[in-house]
Amino acid sequence: MNASGSGSLASVEEAAAKWMIRRDRGLSSRDEEALERWLTASSDHQAAWDRALDVWGQFDDPNLPELAVLRQAPQRLRPTWRAWTMIAASLVAAVAVGWWAQNRLPGLTRPAVSRHQVASGARSYVAGPTERATITLEDGSQVTLDSGAEIAASIRGDARTVRLVRGQAYFEVAHDARRPFSLDVKDHRVVDLGTAFAASLKPDRLSIVLASGRVSIAGPKGLGGEVDLSPGQAFTARTGQAGTVTKVDLEAALAWREGFLQFRETPLRDALVDMQAYDGRRVEIGDHRVGDLRVSGRFKIGDTERFAHTLAEMYPLRVVQVSGGLRLEAARPEQSK
Repeated sequence: MNASGSGSLASVEEAAAKWMIRRDRGLSSRDEEALERWLTASSDHQAAWDRALDVWGQFDDPNLPELAVLRQAPQRLRPTWRAWTMIAASLVAAVAVGWWAQNRLPGLTRPAVSRHQVASGARSYVAGPTERATITLEDGSQVTLDSGAEIAASIRGDARTVRLVRGQAYFEVAHDARRPFSLDVKDHRVVDLGTAFAASLKPDRLSIVLASGRVSIAGPKGLGGEVDLSPGQAFTARTGQAGTVTKVDLEAALAWREGFLQFRETPLRDALVDMQAYDGRRVEIGDHRVGDLRVSGRFKIGDTERFAHTLAEMYPLRVVQVSGGLRLEAARPEQSK
């Protein structure tokens, strides 16, 4: 079958649909190489493939029983080529309509997450800078990306590997005893043993928080052995140091999924770093004593200025307007009354 295509929207969408069907029926190594060449030949091909993935994923929707049956039928009951052709035509139409609605109709917005193929063959998912996004990987695992977060996922026949490129994400891993699920975070590898967990990557440290199930974490040689986590535990490793395991408050650790940051006796300097990661609003700290103050509470993400003013109401602090932002400094006695 000729699954190449370029030029008009219809021909590109049709080629993407045919490739999707071929992949569902099983690709040889030569087919996979051909698909990779087709995807990298044009940005239009990659965009059409992404749209086809969105539509194809709906075939598993229990509200579409006929399509679900086609996807789940035993091999001996798989549709004939004529039936596959009809499905391809429907897929092309659905993808084209989705493209038109997304790009031409007023009042509709693009998805909060963008996807593209990377050189390794993995698929990259990037959340928008101001919104969280939940995606479903090809194996059925669900991932919630924090705003600005990025992962690269490679779901293959014998393994499932995801890399956290930046930010933080929450994983609800679909069970598959034949294919282990592993997450690479900087120089550490997290191996899933039936799990829901969060991972965070910051310039100076990484952390893993286990909500349920089990994970095993292996770091670089010379920085400690393998670590197993239990629910309610967190693993944190600073650059060049061995990791540590602590108990955490899961509600506080996972509050970002609901658009909040929750602090419990957190140094103000650290709380400010976490808040500023969402909106970039610059807030300075007057001196080390202000930075040492312990902050507790639940705060809305995306408004660091409001956070600073709230702190000034809770603690003996004042907010001062400075060039390029704000500064939190200790209030003089007469100001704190």
